[in-house]
Amino acid sequence: MGSTANEITCEQLEGMMADGRVPIFDVRNPDELAAGRIVGSVNIPVDKVKDAFSLDAENFQDQFGVEKPKLDSTLVFYCQLGRRGSAAVTIAQGVGYTRAVNVIGGFQKWTGED
Repeated sequence: MGSTANEITCEQLEGMMADGRVPIFDVRNPDELAAGRIVGSVNIPVDKVKDAFSLDAENFQDQFGVEKPKLDSTLVFYCQLGRRGSAAVTIAQGVGYTRAVNVIGGFQKWTGED
């Protein structure tokens, strides 16, 4: 499966993380987090993405404990396998985040369990 403009590989994510702070959002359900998560990621289940990214900056910070990304920021989404991450990208783009990307293969690929 090749990448598109809205997808990145795990290797690309590693590079982005090494270059500095990149907002990473885990869109799995809270009960899936026991299996682990990408360090520094914030959990916002996919069914909450639209409401979350529609919040003002202060409420986003209060609810998720991180600064709300600017509309021109690159946002990274991931789930277990990639489908919900891809859906989150579409949702985020719908509220103005044109640089949203999904991690190909999701957390399973990240952990090398594919």
